[in-house]
Amino acid sequence: AAHEVQDLVAQARGEQVAAGCNTHSREATGRFKACVSSLPGCTSCIVVSWSSVMKGLVSVIIPTYNRSISLIDAIDSVRAQTYPSKEIIVVDDGSTDGTASTVAGLEDVHYVFQQREGPAAARTSGLTLAPGEFIASLDSDDLWSPTLLDRSVAAITASNLDFVFANWSTESGEESYFSRRKASGRLARYCGDPRDGWWVLSPAQVREMFLDSCLAPSSSMLLRRSSMPCQWNRGMQIADDWYLILEMSLTKPCHAAFTTTPLWLKRTDGNNRYDGQSFRRVVRQLYFHDHGCFRRDFGRWLSRRERVQLALRQLGYLAVLDCLRAWLRHHPQCRPTLPGRD
Repeated sequence: AAHEVQDLVAQARGEQVAAGCNTHSREATGRFKACVSSLPGCTSCIVVSWSSVMKGLVSVIIPTYNRSISLIDAIDSVRAQTYPSKEIIVVDDGSTDGTASTVAGLEDVHYVFQQREGPAAARTSGLTLAPGEFIASLDSDDLWSPTLLDRSVAAITASNLDFVFANWSTESGEESYFSRRKASGRLARYCGDPRDGWWVLSPAQVREMFLDSCLAPSSSMLLRRSSMPCQWNRGMQIADDWYLILEMSLTKPCHAAFTTTPLWLKRTDGNNRYDGQSFRRVVRQLYFHDHGCFRRDFGRWLSRRERVQLALRQLGYLAVLDCLRAWLRHHPQCRPTLPGRD
């Protein structure tokens, strides 16, 4: 195991040097340490992380795959943040569209290339290089408003929270899933007295909210590094962000806060893993595969009622999918025009 850690450290430093990154500032922040995932159902792996952090620094991880054009927009939205103490780590997950040359001349960007492994693995690779006290992960097709980090850091530090998350707007002008939940009244029980526009959640409320649904996509969150697991679960087909929050909130008390003010823009380009995908694909990947992993990996931390809740939701979506398949068998003429068809 020690040899594997040394190899990972050497590889990480070598990639930084190859990318023209300043490694001396990172040497001063602390030594590497290894941690091992112990969750049931997860393949144990050694993850390199920093044993000490730079106080106040936000390490922004941007995983990307074949989005060289939108990536620059994402990077610019981080550069435009009013919060001064930040760094940008771009993890290229095997792009073939010239992403490397696109970011080659950007001196304020730490660039890392890896073979195609998926966004969870890319985020974890970024985490191994991140010395920040706080971690954020911006999808390479999304954009932050200039005050997102400023407001998020203020909220997470004011109440000593584990993570915070923000509402978003969409490029199409449609309401976000977050806003629809708010309009339906399903957020009312979490909205007491706001603190500077943020609603603080108790550990019980965090647990209840995220067992019900995920209102915090990766681009919406700021996380305290010391509260995080050592990796995103690369076995997830869609919900690596949801899995991360469940791991934080089910295995120990977790404090969080949210704002209903939209602080970032979600964009879709046809390559998103959730938005714009067909209902059938989402059901298979999210509600069949990923939910199955939730039930398997977190079962020992769930109450009987919570286990039943997850099982019923999974069965409900599978039943709807079966009904859709049956309907299509009897109405084959509708198959070519069915919205969201695979």
